Amino acid sequence: MSNAWILGNGPSRPRENNWLKNISDHGTVYGCNALYRDWEPNHLVVNDFGMMTEIISSDYRGKCHFTDFEPLPIDTFDMMFTLQGFNLDSARYYGSREEATDFVFMGDEANNEFHIVWVGPSNDHISWGLKPRMFGMSSGLCALQLALSEEYEEIAMVGFDGLKNKNYQNIYDGTRCYTYDPAAPDKKRIPEKYVPLEADKWESAYKLLIEENPNTKVNLT
Repeated sequence: MSNAWILGNGPSRPRENNWLKNISDHGTVYGCNALYRDWEPNHLVVNDFGMMTEIISSDYRGKCHFTDFEPLPIDTFDMMFTLQGFNLDSARYYGSREEATDFVFMGDEANNEFHIVWVGPSNDHISWGLKPRMFGMSSGLCALQLALSEEYEEIAMVGFDGLKNKNYQNIYDGTRCYTYDPAAPDKKRIPEKYVPLEADKWESAYKLLIEENPNTKVNLT
């Protein structure tokens, strides 16, 4: 039987290495975002560009799947930004342009915040451009979408407290990438009150993925 595990980062997900090792002996493991800080799953799915840049800057070399951003041919870089008129003097760069074949642009023009990732051998463990089935999907739902494409017989989802009972606290609350709440007046994240902006779409996205893949049994534990 071909099985998979998808690990969310809700408080119900165990963090012990022995537990993580045990499930990896019984199926392919898909993890999300900051899980890489503790353990290397078979596939790490990331949909937040702050977390993407953290992973790129780290020495992590496990297989990663980043959503949305698409690599562009490196020979279009200079012309593209000359025509657009972007001022990239303050941009942050990742990797080596000399060895790159492509680049990824992450930008917020309103705040003049730009990130350029040179795509080459140093980050060939990263697959770019995973397209979420619906707008607003969490990284966990993107991981479910990816796993369903492999046609496992059974998938177990662990640590998805927000999807199960609207508890959006996170194992990594208070650490980098987990202190910000765009909906709060002061933008500070209070774990007990935090609700992701698109959380109201998660249940319908989950149901759609299940309906579209009736041959795979999904257990939301």
